[in-house]
Amino acid sequence: MIVAAPCICRSSIHAECYEILLKMLECVAHRTYFVVNIDPCSGTNNESQIETESHLKSLFDRFGVHYEFHKPRTACFFTATKRILSRVNDLFEVYPMSDILWFEDDKKITKDIKIEHDLSRTDDYVKHFWRASAHCPTFHPTLWSARAAQNYLIPSILSETASADPELLMMHYWRKHYKHEIPLTHYNSFSTDIGREWQSKNGIKKWIREDMVNRTVTYI
Repeated sequence: MIVAAPCICRSSIHAECYEILLKMLECVAHRTYFVVNIDPCSGTNNESQIETESHLKSLFDRFGVHYEFHKPRTACFFTATKRILSRVNDLFEVYPMSDILWFEDDKKITKDIKIEHDLSRTDDYVKHFWRASAHCPTFHPTLWSARAAQNYLIPSILSETASADPELLMMHYWRKHYKHEIPLTHYNSFSTDIGREWQSKNGIKKWIREDMVNRTVTYI
């Protein structure tokens, strides 16, 4: 399994969210590969990308998962998402038919997602660990079978050249192209967003507008 993981410099959040996820992945740790992008955005403690990487490395090493880090000079959520999914697409050459878990650093999984069972499946699926109100996957934790990711998640971003909110791009792509050939299951209370409180305490907001095109999708 490949974990596609965009994050920013906030180890206090990672200590909670990543710890929970890694405990759930213990049974499949030896075959789990994290692709982590650390954008240069921190709170009032001015945490660096190097400090964030060091903290995540210690967590990953403790649980025995494989990983790689990307530390760009500038923060842009669209570019980060595209970088991660480009790398995931490349990794299919090394790990063919790997399931993909999309995992943002501030999403706290609140119930066991029992991932070992899904990694032994041979059918295609999308498991969205969030409510069904959007009628499509979102960027809350979502487990994609390899073909589902190749058909929807990856092309929704790699086909775009203009910077825009990547979550909205993925949702719009799904709604336009989804043929109901792959089952989508929603798990209403399996995750929660703990990043909003952190952003409020640290005076940070994500600079995104739904109609914004060709501008940096970043933090201010």
